Amino acid sequence: MKSLSLRKIVRLSINSALSIPFLYVLSTEGISTTSMLLSEPVRTRSHLESVLNEEIKKLGITNKRISAGFGKTSYGFAEVKKLSDGSYEIVSENGKNRSAIRHELYHIVRGYLDYNEVSNPYSSFFKYHFVEEPQAVIYQAFGIKL
Repeated sequence: MKSLSLRKIVRLSINSALSIPFLYVLSTEGISTTSMLLSEPVRTRSHLESVLNEEIKKLGITNKRISAGFGKTSYGFAEVKKLSDGSYEIVSENGKNRSAIRHELYHIVRGYLDYNEVSNPYSSFFKYHFVEEPQAVIYQAFGIKL
């Protein structure tokens, strides 16, 4: 039986440790994409408003003004913006489905758009990708509020 040298053990450990965050992000993206593909399509403005109101009610949002529409997004599916008047706007492009609306509403209900950006860009990056986005994906796919 061939034994592993300390150098190989360290290299394997480092490679494994570096792959965990990569696999974590891939799994959340996979769950999100699967949820989007299996979700109820939203094709008209009136249906979008109906879905938005149903999902707002499910989340118990009562004190925020939220609108939704179809348009161009920066990331491809859907995105939410906090407007200067304090209201929120969800814009859906390729993600014209209930799942995308649920995902963006979760960002609102958790207050992810209500705080100022952290001055450290690395901290913001990790908080978004390893806390905020996975929580929104879990709600989007399974309806579990974290």
